[in-house]
Amino acid sequence: MPTKRHAHAAFSLKRRDLLTGSAAVLAIGTLAPAAFAAPDPSLKDFGAARGIAFGCAVGAKDLAANPDLAAAIARDCAIVVPENDMKWGAVEQVRGKPDYQASEAVADFAKRNSMDLRGHTAVWYLNMPAWAKQDITGPQGRDLILKRVRDVMGHFRGRVVEWDVINEMIDHTSGRADGMREWPPFAAGDVGFIADCFFAAKEADPHARLVYNDFGFEYVSAGEDQRRLTALRLMEQLKTRDAPIDGFGIQSHLKVGNNFKPQTFRRFLADIADFGLDISITEFDIDDQRLAPEIEARDAAVAEHARLFLETAFEEPAVKKLLTWGYSNRNTWLNAHRPRKDGIPHRALPLDDSMNRTPMWDAIADCLKNAPDRR
Repeated sequence: MPTKRHAHAAFSLKRRDLLTGSAAVLAIGTLAPAAFAAPDPSLKDFGAARGIAFGCAVGAKDLAANPDLAAAIARDCAIVVPENDMKWGAVEQVRGKPDYQASEAVADFAKRNSMDLRGHTAVWYLNMPAWAKQDITGPQGRDLILKRVRDVMGHFRGRVVEWDVINEMIDHTSGRADGMREWPPFAAGDVGFIADCFFAAKEADPHARLVYNDFGFEYVSAGEDQRRLTALRLMEQLKTRDAPIDGFGIQSHLKVGNNFKPQTFRRFLADIADFGLDISITEFDIDDQRLAPEIEARDAAVAEHARLFLETAFEEPAVKKLLTWGYSNRNTWLNAHRPRKDGIPHRALPLDDSMNRTPMWDAIADCLKNAPDRR
């Protein structure tokens, strides 16, 4: 385990009042200044003033279908990540015939609007091409995964500032003594396989920052307590192998009503940082499933949950990126994959369906403005 850089007893949490307040994809281009209706400064400005890159995930189809969303992202974000368009199942449905059209559309959008591009994800046990699912179970599985890393990262070489090299390899329910996921390529090589993926990533794009990305570290529960310990052990093992890992990604799909204890999360962030790793909050949103339907009260509770979490996270100087998973409630993945039982849409993101700021936007702005400077 790492050596502590500072006494956790010195941690203090500031509390503040809640503020209110595929041909079509090729057409995505530079946005006209007239589209930027909201007043400055933007979230990217607040973040830049503290050394924190603010951004979001977005898909090529959403950019093409929602010019108002594209305008809002261009106004507010310093970095974007394709939501699904770089994943293996999206890129290489036919073996040996990768199709980067959708992911290139997001990359082009980022370039034309002077935003950084984040890569997600080179290796993930889900969203794989149908043809690969059987092949990875055999002796060639490891080599197939390493080829995938080299292919996708090599294609975007020099254009992506940070890559999620490995996504979601921790699984505290797997039954494995080490708390890792039961997946054939990993089972064949254990942590050495993960290290090999990082070495392959470094070869494919020597200048990109390389990140391990996962979920389930934010709350206090038996499962998440175990996941934090597993993550720290994994980082220690990768460092022992001299794997070229630069950062740790915390997805932060939050849920109002879960047991968040600032001191516990703050200690975990410090422990990760003690490995010399930067920390990115990579997929931030808030599930409001437990809240009553009334919008004003829901928005207030979501914003307060966001505020408590981000105040805690930004106390750690190693936290240098914040990306929301989507930017408008119109496009949140939660409505399709984790719908509310009453059938009404989630209020999970900084903008509402009409691209108006929600109280979450104000909470994020306040936390960015008041974060310790890490420039």
